[in-house]
Amino acid sequence: AECAVQAEEGDDGEAGGGVRGGDGPLLVDPATCGGKRVRVGKSSRLWEPCELSSIHSLLRTVTQRSHRGLRALFAEHTFVGIINEHYALVQHLTKLYVVHVGVVSQEFFYQQALRRWGNLGAITLSSAAA
Repeated sequence: AECAVQAEEGDDGEAGGGVRGGDGPLLVDPATCGGKRVRVGKSSRLWEPCELSSIHSLLRTVTQRSHRGLRALFAEHTFVGIINEHYALVQHLTKLYVVHVGVVSQEFFYQQALRRWGNLGAITLSSAAA
């Protein structure tokens, strides 16, 4: 089994060992996955490998339905500005694109939640929920 993760550079500029990937989510071998550190607030802890087949299935679906051109656009874009409360303008290479901020944000946070499943920080409430 492999653990799908989003590799992040640490303070030393290293992305961690055992990372393989390409067009889809990055895959980290479970043997090296446990040695990866995750920042949670001001502290860090070891990365917990995700072993849920449902999460792996959802990540495969995200990867299969992704578009190479859109991946390149969002990986290499330059933010130009806000058009209104719903749309923003970004530049990729020599072209300008209007993007719906709500749609893009929803997809981004969905993918981040899947890739970081089991490794998200805890939410501390100021008072107990009733």
